[in-house]
Amino acid sequence: MNENIQQHFAERFPAQVKVSLADYVIDSLVQVNDADKSTAPSQEWNKANVIDFIIRSEDKTGEITDINTTIENIANAQERLLQYKFPIAIMKHLQALCIDASKSGLFDQVVIPDVIRHWFGVLKPQFTFFKDGKTYNKDRKHTSALDLLAESMFSFKKYINRIMIDDTDRKIRKHQFENIYQYFQNFDLDTVYVDQTINALKTTYDTFLQINRELTQEKQSLNPFASDERQKRLRKEVDAKFAELYRETKAAAEHICDCPSLLATAAVRMTYVDSKAKNSNENYSFCWVVASEGMLQNVQLHYEDKDKVYIQQVKESDEHTFEWLGHNYTTVMKREAYTLQWPEGKDMSIPDKYLKRQDAKLDDLIDYKISLVSSEKKAWNPKEVAEKIVGQTYTLFDDRGWLGVAEGLSIARKAGDSILNCYMNKSITIKHIVKTTKASITCLADFRA
Repeated sequence: MNENIQQHFAERFPAQVKVSLADYVIDSLVQVNDADKSTAPSQEWNKANVIDFIIRSEDKTGEITDINTTIENIANAQERLLQYKFPIAIMKHLQALCIDASKSGLFDQVVIPDVIRHWFGVLKPQFTFFKDGKTYNKDRKHTSALDLLAESMFSFKKYINRIMIDDTDRKIRKHQFENIYQYFQNFDLDTVYVDQTINALKTTYDTFLQINRELTQEKQSLNPFASDERQKRLRKEVDAKFAELYRETKAAAEHICDCPSLLATAAVRMTYVDSKAKNSNENYSFCWVVASEGMLQNVQLHYEDKDKVYIQQVKESDEHTFEWLGHNYTTVMKREAYTLQWPEGKDMSIPDKYLKRQDAKLDDLIDYKISLVSSEKKAWNPKEVAEKIVGQTYTLFDDRGWLGVAEGLSIARKAGDSILNCYMNKSITIKHIVKTTKASITCLADFRA
């Protein structure tokens, strides 16, 4: 097969050393009458006239071009270009008339013959799917070289979707990355200090949300695509206001709490947990603005896998390598931690006073009000579950970052309940059902230390 291809190239392009897809492109030029000097009467330059001109010219010109493309595609598929030269010439002439009509305004005088519209005006070449995204109006009877290229692109698209989307989604689901913001917190910190920091940050947090909301509304009132100098200046001014807000908010938060890990834990709790419990989670940027370094530190402290797998390209293949898109690779295992770069002079230490004391006494929580929700993404009946769990004692466990009570049942977090983290692996007794809704169970429970 390779010899036949090489022979074909040698016969078709005897003077060329290299052959590409561009060499097979056949020019399809528009017929233009260079002697035509006619012009249309001038029209007032306004929005209505411009829109009217675009609609009238684009509709007719586009239809003629699409039909001509269909004819040429059939001719290429059948390898009978001469057989279709007459309808192609007609459509080229109509294209020229459309160019003249753009000057004269007489688009109504450009008429597509009914016989051509009947035979070639319904179905379009298969490759035009990449233009209109439609499948129902394609010509499946004729397959040109360009249609074959489109089929290859379809196959490649399916391959990319499988590798980059389907396989990736499956791997993500396998790892069950849920409740991701838990990784940004340090649960070794004493909840007393976490709650104190949250209370101290409240004014800064509320001020940030208010100003951020106002700036967002101001930015949305601007045209993001306008190129005039006034709009550019206004967009830059709003961006500068955002930058100033971020700097001032970060400085205020760091003045309140000088421990990055503690600040991150409190800010993440306020941003993702407490706000959700109050149904007021309109903005999730606060913790990223004030404590991004502490969030990264918390991830590394508790969740980084020190066993790293690196993929390196190699020249030779053996039993330890694998092939990917024509290249050989191997895996190298290393046990190491990533090196994080902190701002120069920033103290990332965690004072011992902020950590939980191993000998600290933990009291029982009696008649503590909690809400239980399903931790599984499937339908459930809260009333039936409530009847089964009342009076039962369970062990609190880590359910993918949630506080699990029983299989598929976890505690919905609320503001000020960070103390519950201390009862992990402790007993919880469901004493009394307060109420049930379509999605939750509110009850009183005892947490035993």
